[in-house]
Amino acid sequence: MFTPTLKPRERFWCVRWHKPQASFWKVNVDDAFFFDIMHTGIDMVLRDDLGVFVACKTMVLDTFYEVDEGKVLGLFEALF
Repeated sequence: MFTPTLKPRERFWCVRWHKPQASFWKVNVDDAFFFDIMHTGIDMVLRDDLGVFVACKTMVLDTFYEVDEGKVLGLFEALF
């Protein structure tokens, strides 16, 4: 049986959003883990250089991924 290495609420921090350079867009990726059902949720938000919302996407994967894997999958999905 798989046992996650990170327990819920074990770490918590705040990160302030910084806008990208002029004429660039920025995608922010966040992931969530559902230990009880072994699923991963990924959220992506795309904003322009003024911080204006451009697009977003949310997905739930029926596989449990580690934190870095979830972020990379979210970034991949946002690019393609």
